[in-house]
Amino acid sequence: MKVKVSYTVDLEEIPNVVRQMVNSTHDMQDEIAELTSQLSRGDLGVTSLKNLDRLREISEQMSTKFEECQSILTGFLTAVFNQNEEDINKIAEQAAKQSEDLENDSNI
Repeated sequence: MKVKVSYTVDLEEIPNVVRQMVNSTHDMQDEIAELTSQLSRGDLGVTSLKNLDRLREISEQMSTKFEECQSILTGFLTAVFNQNEEDINKIAEQAAKQSEDLENDSNI
């Protein structure tokens, strides 16, 4: 059974978290390369059948890991762009207010 685990990190740390998650697949990728090599040289008997099952398991694990990375990165980008949009809106509001204040001052 699979369960979802969550924890909190600073927004700035998200790119590093995603990189670490992607890097954690290197051993899986190495195992895939080795099993694939064995399959291409093997007799396609029982060992090959076990290797194919292991390849499927590793592929599922990697798929899950990359899906998690994609979800985290989507949330990160949404947060960053929303923050940037909020900052831009604040600056625009301040500029409009300053322009309004200058206009009011010149009318006095």
